[in-house]
Order: sequence, then structure tokens, then C-alpha cells
Amino acid sequence: MSTKVSLRLLHPSMDLADIANAVGLPIARIWVAGKDRKTPKGEPLEGVYQESYCAFKVTTTEGTIPAAITSVDTALRRAVSSHALLRGRGLEKILFCTLMDEGEIIDCEALGRLVKWGIRLEIDGSPRRAQ
Repeated sequence: MSTKVSLRLLHPSMDLADIANAVGLPIARIWVAGKDRKTPKGEPLEGVYQESYCAFKVTTTEGTIPAAITSVDTALRRAVSSHALLRGRGLEKILFCTLMDEGEIIDCEALGRLVKWGIRLEIDGSPRRAQ
């Protein structure tokens, strides 16, 4: 199985750079509310960001959602002592998964880890190819 996974953090106004560094996962995108919008390549766009945002790439050898959840849980446990907001409700947390091939089974233990951190799970299923 192959699944693309990202952990997304959103906050109404806070600069998430310190939290992102503490989490330690590779940062895919990050911005601060109120700053000018830009493309991923840094080209200017109209308007300003309405909220602060950070997206991390979550990669594992297994390439599965449960393995990604374990990786995220480990990273958050390391970072929470210096950033208690990771446990609170003031920071929106989303695990966004794109299924590349077929479905996956997510066990209760993995789902429990998401619940413990208050992480919303979003899954995007790729269209099935005609056979």
C-alpha cells in the first residue's frame, strides 16, 4: 500500500515556526496569518493569509496510515513538553491522507492516538481505475 500523509496545524494568528521546529517532521509549507500570500515557489499572490498554517510531510517505510500515526505520535510526544498548545484545543490538528492505490485498515489503537491528540483524520480516496 502507498498513502501520502501530511500533518497540518492551523491557528488563527500564532506564528507556528517554533512549534514546527520542535515537532521535527519535514515542513512542506508554513505561513503566518496576516502575511502576503505566495505560491509554493514563492511567487506573490493576491491577499493575505487568514490563518497561520504548517503542513508536515509524514513518511514511513511502511507507507501506511497506522505507521504515519505512530510517527506523528512520537514527534508530538517529543515536542509537547516545550509546546503545551499541541495538547490544547487552540491549535487545529489534521492528519490528511491520500490513498494512492487501495483502502487501508486503521486499528483502534492508531485511532485512539489521534483522539488523544485531538487530531482530525481526513482521507482522500483516489478514483478507482477501470479494469
